[in-house]
Amino acid sequence: MKGLFQDIRYSARKLMRQPGFTLAALFTLALGIGANAVLFTLINALLLRPPGGVPSPESLVRVYKSDHSVSSSPLSASSYADYLDYAKATDVFSGVAVHMAQVVGAGDPADPARIGLETVSDSYFPVLGVPLRGRAFSAQEAETGAQVVVVSHNFWQRHMGATPDAVGRTVQLNGKPMTVIGVAAQGFQGSLRGFETSAWMPFRTAAALGNAAINTNSRGDNSLLVIARLQKGATVETAQRRMNLLAWQLFTAFPDEWSNVEDRGRSLTVLSEKAARIPPQIGKIAYPLTILLSAIVALVLLICCANVAGLMIARASGLTREMGIRVSIGASRMRIARLLLVESALLAIGASAIGLVAAVWIGEIVTQLLPRLPVPISLDFGIDHRVILFTTFLAVFAAMVLGMAPALSASRADPASVIKGNATQAALGRRRFSLRSMLVGAQVAASVVLLVTALLFLRSMGSAMSSDLGFTTENIALLSLASEPGYQPTDEEAARVALAATEILDATPSVRKASWSSAAPLQFEASRRGTMIEHYSPGKGEDMEFHFSMVGPSYLTTIGVPLKRGRDLTVQDRQGSVPAVIVNETFAQRFWPGKDPIGQRISNDGGATFATVVGVAGDARMVEVGTGDIKPYMFFPSLQQGYWGIVLHAQVDNLTAEMLVLLRDRVEQTAPRWKVESQKTMTNQVAASIMPQRIASAVLT
Repeated sequence: MKGLFQDIRYSARKLMRQPGFTLAALFTLALGIGANAVLFTLINALLLRPPGGVPSPESLVRVYKSDHSVSSSPLSASSYADYLDYAKATDVFSGVAVHMAQVVGAGDPADPARIGLETVSDSYFPVLGVPLRGRAFSAQEAETGAQVVVVSHNFWQRHMGATPDAVGRTVQLNGKPMTVIGVAAQGFQGSLRGFETSAWMPFRTAAALGNAAINTNSRGDNSLLVIARLQKGATVETAQRRMNLLAWQLFTAFPDEWSNVEDRGRSLTVLSEKAARIPPQIGKIAYPLTILLSAIVALVLLICCANVAGLMIARASGLTREMGIRVSIGASRMRIARLLLVESALLAIGASAIGLVAAVWIGEIVTQLLPRLPVPISLDFGIDHRVILFTTFLAVFAAMVLGMAPALSASRADPASVIKGNATQAALGRRRFSLRSMLVGAQVAASVVLLVTALLFLRSMGSAMSSDLGFTTENIALLSLASEPGYQPTDEEAARVALAATEILDATPSVRKASWSSAAPLQFEASRRGTMIEHYSPGKGEDMEFHFSMVGPSYLTTIGVPLKRGRDLTVQDRQGSVPAVIVNETFAQRFWPGKDPIGQRISNDGGATFATVVGVAGDARMVEVGTGDIKPYMFFPSLQQGYWGIVLHAQVDNLTAEMLVLLRDRVEQTAPRWKVESQKTMTNQVAASIMPQRIASAVLT
């Protein structure tokens, strides 16, 4: 240990005497280690950190039900009636709960703060075991929809002034008074990773707020996420076997609700809390992107290590005589190698400290730069033991890589030859130059890999952005319109507001045409409907669920989708008139090849009512950007179908940021109880739809 401390002091003095080399090596290494630390911090926040405030999270599991369509995810939500059956599996579960995320307004109804809300079963807090100041809901309160709420520790601090008498006080949610019966433990932000939950209440209570209600008696209302805690001694495998049996029993008892399009029973999948920390729909994007980014930053670290190793070898050539003298007076070759390894370790430790500071700093910046979304997002980018251990591992790895080559070169020097003079020294120099050349070649090769990959991603992203989507992307404004918290508009009120908003947009100078849709093209999750075609018998296992939008009059004309046959939807297509629908060319060619699609009929409610095809639209990529086949698509008149959401679309001559603000202000003036939640361009919408490619391209670049 005394010799080791001597080596540390000697190496530190030597590095301080060469500040140029030391700073270059430190910041080159800090770049590689810092990049890896920052990415690991993100991975830790998303995937590795267990839920805060939840005791024994390793015994928690998620239960997923497969969807009706065989082409959809097997990891979907369940109904309330299903949950009651899951809860009966007491041989493997000590408790089962369900929850659903929503957004409500908190505080002053005139200017509410939008917070995350989870509507939950009365078993939610007992299953999770989250400590509460106060208490959780009773079964009676859940059944009657009592005006009670449990709030988070953050909500208690931000909106209640962290008062010790919070339990029993009243808070305003969606303009209605709610009695606080409990405050959750610090660190617990709900059971949805990334979604910041500030309050919890029973399902029936949330329905009284005007938020989406669930049908607790219907097995077709599959909108609830299921979380359960395993019995002591039970495993995920035993729970899976039990759920397989239950799925077969439910299919036998309820064949209509528990069958898919192939008339086979649906399945149940049990995942551990660790495997289901992020929703499956996000995981299918996040996991491949995480692997890609990890490979990228690892390659950057190797390039940085090779760079600094080359500097150290070049610098070690001046130390050859010193090392030869040390060996000649009795120093072992292991001691020589250790001296150089200690110097590398000091550089790596310093670079790791800089990298950790960078991870904390960049994590705070990322938190501030998260896009403003209609739902509250929160991720903990804090440094914990996992990040520190990972950074320590990187420091050890970097020290070994950096110190090995110069240590081997210097320790192999022949003392007599070194002291004698130049011939052998030149030979040593040539050998070192060979090693340095190899390191430089490795750096160039790795850099070329990154550059070529970046160019491929950039070209792919450019192709996606410039590809013909079938609709206009330039100079289209998108304004998402929503009613104020607590106000539940009727279908007639929503239709009146949408028509008035499009009229005011049409009257705005520079606006050519305006309409609306239930959602903008290329949204994250497009809506699907089971569809029946009159006089068509689907084959066994044929998927008959298709994407659709609820649109306003002249919607296709507004976004530039050409009409191949028939007409666009008009204000006459409203409640009381013959139900109408427009399908795309792919839909028409699939079900009516060689026939006139106009006048054909389709049903979305099992044949109770039929909509008549009044037009055939050109194929457009309404669901996703890509090169694959375009899927069948349907456009229904919003004025007939009721309120599904209002996203105003306006075609403008020259769309600028100032014009977006003007359009927002004019729309909000026409609807006092409505607000434009977000405004953006269609170009932004297309760019957001290829966010993974954009992130990968930016990081690679």
